[in-house]
Amino acid sequence: MEGANFADQFIRITKAIESTKARDWAGVLGISEQAVSKALKKKQIPLSWFYKISTKLNIPLEWLLNGQEPLQAEREKPTQQEYCSNCIELYKKLVLSQERELALTNENNELQGKITALEYRLSLFANGADSKGNTA
Repeated sequence: MEGANFADQFIRITKAIESTKARDWAGVLGISEQAVSKALKKKQIPLSWFYKISTKLNIPLEWLLNGQEPLQAEREKPTQQEYCSNCIELYKKLVLSQERELALTNENNELQGKITALEYRLSLFANGADSKGNTA
C-alpha cells in the first residue's frame, strides 16, 4: 500500500516481524529478499503481505494496516470470529483483481503483437508491396 502511511505501516510490520532486514521479512512472507527490497524501495507494501503477516504471526490485520488495535505482547491466536470479515472479503477481492490484471496484461500483450504486425503490413503497402512483401 502506497501513501503517507507507508512509514507507519513499515514500523508496525517491523515490530511484528521483529526485524528490519529483508531476509527476515522474506522468511515470514515466503518470498525472495529481492521482492521485499524492491517493494520497500518503491515504498509500496502489497496488501497481501499484511494478510500473510497477520495470519502467520497472529497479529490483528487492522493494526498492521492502520494501527487501530494494539499489538498483543503474547500474540495470542485470535479466533476465526476475531478476524475482520471485511478484511478477508477485501483480500479475496484483491486476489480476483490481481487475476484480472494478469489476464488484461496478457490480452494487452497479444493486442500489441497484432498492432505491430498490422503496422508492418501497413508499411509494406505504403512502400508499394503486397501483403507478402512482393513489390509490383
